[in-house]
Order: sequence, then structure tokens, then C-alpha cells
Amino acid sequence: MDTSASSSSDVRPIAKSLDPPPHSAQQTVPRKLAVLSALAMLMFLSSLSLTSVTSITAKLGYKLHNQSLDSWITTTYLVAFTAIIPSVGKLSDVFGRRWPLAGFSTLFLVGSIICGAAGKMNTMLAGRAVAGIGGGGLFTLTVIIASDLARPRQRTRLLGVLGAAWALGIGAGPAVAGNLLRHNWRWLFYMNAFILVFALALAYLAMGAATPARSANLWHVDYVGMVLMAGCVTALVLALNYGGDLYAWSSGVVIALLILAAVLFGAFGYYEAKFAKDPIFPAGLLRSTNARIIVAMQPFIGIAVYCPVFYVAKWSEIVKNESPATAGSHLIAFMLAAMATSIASGVSTSFTGEYKFQIAVSAVLLTVGNGLMLEYKESISNGAQIGFLIILGIGAGFTMPTHVTCIQSAMDTADMAAATSSLFLFQFFGAAIGIALYSIINEAVLIAKLATVALQHVIYSKYILMSADNIQVIRLPEISATVRDAVIHANVQAMHSTFIAGVIFACAAVPLSLLIKHKLISKDAL
Repeated sequence: MDTSASSSSDVRPIAKSLDPPPHSAQQTVPRKLAVLSALAMLMFLSSLSLTSVTSITAKLGYKLHNQSLDSWITTTYLVAFTAIIPSVGKLSDVFGRRWPLAGFSTLFLVGSIICGAAGKMNTMLAGRAVAGIGGGGLFTLTVIIASDLARPRQRTRLLGVLGAAWALGIGAGPAVAGNLLRHNWRWLFYMNAFILVFALALAYLAMGAATPARSANLWHVDYVGMVLMAGCVTALVLALNYGGDLYAWSSGVVIALLILAAVLFGAFGYYEAKFAKDPIFPAGLLRSTNARIIVAMQPFIGIAVYCPVFYVAKWSEIVKNESPATAGSHLIAFMLAAMATSIASGVSTSFTGEYKFQIAVSAVLLTVGNGLMLEYKESISNGAQIGFLIILGIGAGFTMPTHVTCIQSAMDTADMAAATSSLFLFQFFGAAIGIALYSIINEAVLIAKLATVALQHVIYSKYILMSADNIQVIRLPEISATVRDAVIHANVQAMHSTFIAGVIFACAAVPLSLLIKHKLISKDAL
């Protein structure tokens, strides 16, 4: 392939990235397989906790005697998960991989135990916050460690395996939670402890004594930058989740949070540019065209992948009146498709060295998959649901191996970990914002539609309006079938409004994917 057309800023980092990580040569094949197995289990756990409670939040709110805050069981984890991500790469560069792995594992373990033992909603939310910090760290760190184990061509296979573990966790979460709810919901959190301890022990035994990329000096850590970015992300996501839920959009709390997010973002940019000796975001992100584009895609990818996943189980429970276990099982099709695609993508890239085409195909399929969500109607068949989720799963499956490969190939080896953190920060930031926007749109449209239905059926207006918070109200024997169908249709229309937003965001990723420069990973990387 002729690379003369590529800018020098893009060519130089790829040549450097072919150098193996300093400690990878010390690992034998059995040790690498053991490490990869441990990393896959940790990836599975952190991803499982992202979606596991989505199908049972209402039930947990009832059991913890506070249904007004039940949606925050998911939101709290996602906010903490996202806020810690930008710090992970630099922490692992300064202290090596082992100590951050132990620290984030401990936080995830402690948080999970707190959640399992919770008797009140406040305790549950505190546990989810702690677990979210640990989960975000583990998610990012597993990819960084896996990237240390091999050269770029071989690395794509490992990323494909981690992508499959991610898909398994995301897809299985709601079904696992729904089934455990039948017995003892606390084991949804306690089981994390057993898997995590085993995975961490395996990783430590197999990794050996890895040498940090630089001297473990506390002064190398950009504490100010980490605090400013984490504060910015947290304030913005909280504002979008508070608005229209706990507080009115015009309330002082929401406005103050939005202003705080803007101020912290500005302060972060100024501090990083003027004072930070070792910025959180490596300078190579701005020098490389491919790095800029793939990072710019991530908010749209986060929305296109995670928002439909979060709403599938909700749709099944509301429209089909399915149990949490049955509703969660619909994601199995998504899960299997994403797992198979991720592994196939990693293997394909390891042989061909190509990832641009796969990134573009992924963006198109995610757009199509989000568009097909508009076909989710009261009369949709199980076969159609499976087919639509397979398309969405295939699109999602391409993302882990190809997007990580794209940004790592564009960066110097020394900046690889920080660049990986940057990629996931923008992806999960998009997911957090998208889920909040979905909720805002869904609530606004639903209230308007239910008000219309209530005017048409005045005698049942009390129940119709109450159904916005508890859909089971309309399934009481005294509610007529006509009213029940009208309320369900209102919910379908509201969710369709959110799916339209998903299509728009997914579409935005398509032209960006076409701007990525076509460059092969050299066969020398094998």
C-alpha cells in the first residue's frame, strides 16, 4: 500500500507503535492465555454491572422502600464509571498495571458487597458509586493490559476476545438479574465477589512482576486534571438526569450544575494547556487525523450501542408485560451476534491488517439497527425482534477490536494507555448523555400522549396518568382493554421518539467513519 499520501503525523506514531511493550516478551504463551482469561472475566463483570439492573430497577426500588430513586441505581454506576476513565491510562503508566488493577478490583468488590447488603436506597446508591469507579477502571485497564501482551497484529485477536466478553456481560446482564430476582436479588451483587477474586488471583499469578513504563513517582500524576475532568463529567450527567426528574429544568440545582460543568471544562482545558506537565489527554490525539476522528465518533457510538440495549428490556416489560427474566432474555440475540462479530473482526484484522472498512460497516449497521427499533410495535413477532437485534449486535461487535486498534495505531507506544482511556471516556460520556436524553424525550412525549388518552377516557384518567410511573396500574381488572391498549400505544409512541433520536446520532458516526485514513498494520507487526 502506498503511504506517501498520509501525513507525517500519522505515519510516525504507527512505526513507533510496532515496538513491543517492554514486558511483553517476558510472558510465555500459557501465561498470556491465563492473563487474557482473567482479563475477560474482569471485562465481563464490569460490563455486566452496566446493564444487569436495567430490567429490575423498579423491583429493587420496591424492595428498598424508595421507588422515587430507583432509576439512580443505573445512573449512579454509569456516572462513576465514566468519571474515572480518563484517569486510568495515566495511573497505569505511572504505577504499572498491577497496582491499579488491584485498586480498582478492590473498589468494585467493596461496592458490590455494599450493594448486596443494602437495606436502604441510599446505601445501594453509595455501593453503586464505589462499584462504578472500580468497574470503569477495570473496563479500561483490561484493554490496556491486553494491549501490552502482543504486537498490533496479534493484539487485535486479544481485543476481539475482550469484545466478546464485553458483549456477554452487556447482553446477559438483564437476563441474569431477572432470574436472580426470582430467588434472591442480593446474589446479583455477591456473585461478583467470587468471580472477581478468582480472576484477580489468576491475573496476578500469570502477569509476573511487570515493570512500570516510568518510575512510580506520585508527582507524575495529573491530579488537578483528573479532578477537573471527573467533576465536569459528573456535573453534566447529573444535571441531565436531575432535570425533569428530581428537579424542574428551571430549578437552581440543574442550572447550577450546568454552569459548574461548563466552568470545570474551561478550567480543565486551560490547566492542561498551560500548567499540566503530563496531560491526561496525550498531544498525539490532536496531531493524528485518525485519532481525532475515532475519538470524535465515540459519543455517537456510545449512544447508538448502549441506549437501545437499555431500552429493549423496558419495552418488553411495558408493551408485552413480560417478566424481568423474559424481557432480559431478548438481548441474547444481540449478545451472540456481538460476541461472534468481535472475535471474527479481531481475527480478520490480524490477518489483513485492515480496520477502516470494518469501522465504516459498523457505523452503517448501528444506524440500520437503531432504525429498525422503530419497527418495535405491539404486534412485532419474536423472530423480527431477534433479527433486528442481530443486526444491532453485529454493528456493536465491530467496535472494540477496530476502534481500539485505530487509536492505538495512531499513537506512540508511551501514549497508548492514555489514548485508550480517552477513547472510552468519550464513548461512555456519549452513552451517559444519550441515556439521559432518551429518558427526557421518552418522559416528555409519554406525558403528552397520556394526557390525550386521559381526555378521551375521563373515567379512567387517574389510572392513565398514574401509569407513567407504574405501568401495572392499567392491568388492574377494572381497567378496560380499550384503555389498556391506548396507554400501551402511548408508551410505544414515546419510545419511538427516543429511537428516532438514536438513529440521528448513529447517522452522525457514518460520515466520520469514512474520513478515517486507510492504512494497513504492517506484516512486520506479526
